[in-house]
Amino acid sequence: MKIFTSLQNKTHLFALYLFGCLCFAIQLFTSHSLIIGILGMLCYFSGLSIWVAQLHTFGSSFVTRIFWSKVLLLFFLIPLCTITYYIYGITPISALGICLFSSVLFLKKSTETALPELVYKKESNSVSFLLLITIVIAGVLLTTLIQNKTTGILISPWQTLEPWFFLLYGFGLACLFIASFYTKNHSTRLFLHSVFLFIAFGVAAILYTYGFGFDGFIHRATEEWIKNQGFILPKNPFYIGQYSILVWLSLLTSIPVFYLDIFFVPVLAATLLPHTVSYTLKKVCHIPKNIGITLTWCIPFLYFITLNLTTPHNVVLLYVILAIFSSLLYIRNHISFLVPLLIAIGAIVTHPLLGAPVFLFVCTLFVLKKQKRYNLQILFLYFVLLSILPSVLFIFQNMRHGFGFPHITNPFLHVQEFFALFARPYWYIARSHIQLEILYTWQQCIAPIIILFVLFGYWKQKNKSPLTHLFVLSFFGCICAAWFLRSWLFFPGVAAPEQTNYPLRFLWASPLFLLPWSMHATVLFYKKIALFVHKKSIGIKYIAQTSILLSIGTILMVSLYFSYPQRNDKARFPGYNVTAADFAAVEWIHNDNTEYNYIVLANPLTSVAALTKYSFAKHFITANQEEVFYYAIPSGGPLYKEYGNMLYKEQKREHIQNALLLTGAKKAYFVINSYWGNFDAIVAGAKKTADSWHAINNGEIYIFSYLADSALDL
Repeated sequence: MKIFTSLQNKTHLFALYLFGCLCFAIQLFTSHSLIIGILGMLCYFSGLSIWVAQLHTFGSSFVTRIFWSKVLLLFFLIPLCTITYYIYGITPISALGICLFSSVLFLKKSTETALPELVYKKESNSVSFLLLITIVIAGVLLTTLIQNKTTGILISPWQTLEPWFFLLYGFGLACLFIASFYTKNHSTRLFLHSVFLFIAFGVAAILYTYGFGFDGFIHRATEEWIKNQGFILPKNPFYIGQYSILVWLSLLTSIPVFYLDIFFVPVLAATLLPHTVSYTLKKVCHIPKNIGITLTWCIPFLYFITLNLTTPHNVVLLYVILAIFSSLLYIRNHISFLVPLLIAIGAIVTHPLLGAPVFLFVCTLFVLKKQKRYNLQILFLYFVLLSILPSVLFIFQNMRHGFGFPHITNPFLHVQEFFALFARPYWYIARSHIQLEILYTWQQCIAPIIILFVLFGYWKQKNKSPLTHLFVLSFFGCICAAWFLRSWLFFPGVAAPEQTNYPLRFLWASPLFLLPWSMHATVLFYKKIALFVHKKSIGIKYIAQTSILLSIGTILMVSLYFSYPQRNDKARFPGYNVTAADFAAVEWIHNDNTEYNYIVLANPLTSVAALTKYSFAKHFITANQEEVFYYAIPSGGPLYKEYGNMLYKEQKREHIQNALLLTGAKKAYFVINSYWGNFDAIVAGAKKTADSWHAINNGEIYIFSYLADSALDL
């Protein structure tokens, strides 16, 4: 049944686009209506994306051409918003100006044939029933997550979900793979896989009412500030690709920054990855779409690829995957170079430390393709640049932040520090019961399994382009970059976790460059099993197919478990989350004062609750002209040092007075959460030195008040 009527006339599309801009203007300057904003975004994107689909070669099907046109449009807007931010700022006027500037796309004449109509093929009763079961399972999983939302302490999301959730998730994936294999409509496949990928990537975004992790709170507070002020000073060259596009979307649609931020990576990954992977594998490896789309699940199989939380690092991880697959399409002339180029630009304006290597990769690929011959010199130069570029950028960043030039060491003499990156974190228990030992032994096997599959897939791929060697070099280049970052440079003023953080990120990102070949190997491996089973009886075939599907579902179920913090007898993740008690504490402190002439010594989670609630409300200028936030963040700052003294040394008044003397504040608060080690002793000690105290939520948090000695004298 044909359901797409051709709205492809340039005049009609331009009118649709203008109507979207009109909705934006009404929403921005008069109504501030969520409905009008979303309607405007639908019209704006529809008009532009359908037109862009007629400007470039994106394939023959309607779904494919519209998909890639939307990708191109998104990554056209990200650098445009970034440039606007640096030149002026992201305000209601500039947000509307960005929309109007997009009209330049209509200046180019269409060179493509008209879009084909979208045709929906009727499914058989058995397939329709299977699709219904799959949708119902997805609905149950999503409903369960929503019903288990919490504002309390939740170290691991799995502490609030029953085991049946995992079993249903694994069974649902098995149903998904069968349904997507037999359905006649690729758009149905895309929808179902997107829903289940969102479940996999969106667990934390749904469960944690106030947000998951720590860094996200800092980024959201910055985005809120930019939304209200237009920009934040100084205009740093970091993270603006994420900040500007989210603030732009929030201004135009009236969707709160909070929801756009926490769901940005999970939703974008769930919607972009299935089509990107299936289309690339079909064109490059000649894998049918109904099989290729299931191989998207090789990405969540890699539990350390964190697409479940919106941070600039995770945003760039997603962009890296998109750049890799679109580059393969570019090699085979199935897509314009503009697509991987704009994705790489989006990466570099979001996080230069990770985005610059992606940009280097895409540009080198372009040069090599134009050379039309195997050029060892360019490949060698690329490998050297990729290996040292992150170190150079890291030096630049840390010198900007006042840490000075690092100590240069011999990386060969300190290679053990690089190998230490492969060790498990300190919170893993050496020995536990046999079931958990087997489970976590499997966790350690996942990366080697992927590497073996990559080698097999790369070896077996026929008609390889010489350009594919660049992907292998990128894998080794990222590993060398991690090695140099960890063993070559040492920053005396940077905390140890920060010095291991970025090397680990490059290690985690390195397998992404080889993902397509691991997917190709998975298909070859499955074909060998299918060929063996084909010779057996019908009963054995049925048992074998069912076993394979359930095994795949189980493997992905386990990877889902590994993708989020765990709290069990083997893995004792030490982190906590922002709770309602944290917000109650910062509100009580705020209401206890008429002006911002106080400081708060609190743990980072309570501090980011204040940052979320009251933004960058107050900074004190110290005697050496250093800016100090009135809460004890960052963790390397002077206030946090005194907070540590209050926690781990005696709760002496002099620690508080040191902080007050540093900032010139008149009052200080010491905040302690009940989950902190030695909580009772700390509370008892603080009661002896504090001027007063107050308990939040029946003792979940204690707040101790201290007046400056000068104020007491008055």
